[in-house]
Amino acid sequence: MTSRIVLSMSNTSEWDDAHDYLSKSRVVLFHKTCQIKYRKQYIEKCIPYEETHATTIGSRYHNFMELFMAVADKYPTDQWHTFIHPDFTEEEIPMLKWTIDLEIERYKSNPELWKPIALEYQIVDHEHKIRGIIDRIDQIDGSTVNIIEYKTSKSHDKAKLQMEFGFYDLLLDAVPELEGYKRKYTVIYPRFQKVIELNPSRRATTEKRIKDIFDAIENDSFKPACGIDVDTMQLSYKYGYCNICTLEEIAVYNGINQYLPS
Repeated sequence: MTSRIVLSMSNTSEWDDAHDYLSKSRVVLFHKTCQIKYRKQYIEKCIPYEETHATTIGSRYHNFMELFMAVADKYPTDQWHTFIHPDFTEEEIPMLKWTIDLEIERYKSNPELWKPIALEYQIVDHEHKIRGIIDRIDQIDGSTVNIIEYKTSKSHDKAKLQMEFGFYDLLLDAVPELEGYKRKYTVIYPRFQKVIELNPSRRATTEKRIKDIFDAIENDSFKPACGIDVDTMQLSYKYGYCNICTLEEIAVYNGINQYLPS
């Protein structure tokens, strides 16, 4: 019988005290979206969080899976689909059914280690001043753990996921109970009905990304993702439409405010 890993409980006060530490979403926002949005959202705090349809779907899926994975093994697998409440929408139900079928197969193949060793696990890393919540950690055997990330989005960005897993890879070093265990990284895509394994970004790359953010904060040096076509004086967007900054702000950031019509 494989010895089951027992992780220490998350420390709520430690988590709350580290509210200014970098999170996965902060790192992705800075490096994959826009540094100006990062400054306005996390430093100036002038952009309030807004719930969207996509974030609502993601939250409801995560909440369901946290409850399901915690108690499902107390019931026969032929009853697992009854966990899906009628309040779930036509968009959500197929994702939940597919996920449950996936877990039934996993349970049949290894009931002893089916139950995750952690769900929505909070980790604080004081060395790098980062913190994060990992959706799920499974123990595969006596030497390997699987870091699970749920994604209900309508798109797949491999580079972004590798960046996120690189962040987790660094964060997990702060968990002493996992020292010496090999790590797999897996994305569960219920919308696409796919399970994808990915390698995280290299350690040095992740550490540099974190350093870049702290340097930007210290020097108040943030660059926009937007540019301006000086012929048409129209904004061009690298990552899609954004209305956070004005045309004048972007011109100043790009050093071409002299070209703006007076």
